[in-house]
Amino acid sequence: MDLPVSQGVSKKAGRDTACEMQDEDYDLSAPVRHRTAQPMTGKTHPLHGQDRSIVDQLLQTTAPDAQQITDAGRLLIRYDNYPGAYDIQQDLQRCLVRWQMSRDDLNARCRTLWAGGWRPSIVDGQEIGSGADVNAA
Repeated sequence: MDLPVSQGVSKKAGRDTACEMQDEDYDLSAPVRHRTAQPMTGKTHPLHGQDRSIVDQLLQTTAPDAQQITDAGRLLIRYDNYPGAYDIQQDLQRCLVRWQMSRDDLNARCRTLWAGGWRPSIVDGQEIGSGADVNAA
């Protein structure tokens, strides 16, 4: 039985499907649908377009490498409790299900990578950090 819940998250039989996703919640053999528009109402994050392409790549991965682990970790933090970008939030949860990881497992792997000295690769022209969306004066 579906119960209405605000901001597009549904509850089925008392369980919050956005937080407790199981293998049966997704057909992992189905092809990934590339989305350009957000399916539910809410705000549009300024980095949605850039992040959407990263999430699409993550969805194609069955055995994530260090870059993909940290990308998923940082995007989960970015969109945690964000009032919009539900497509990205749901697809990041789908990645965790596919990778058979909990959010705590992902965070632990990220911490281990960083503590071991791993640093992310930088794509040509890509800026990182808090000033990445600010034009130079």
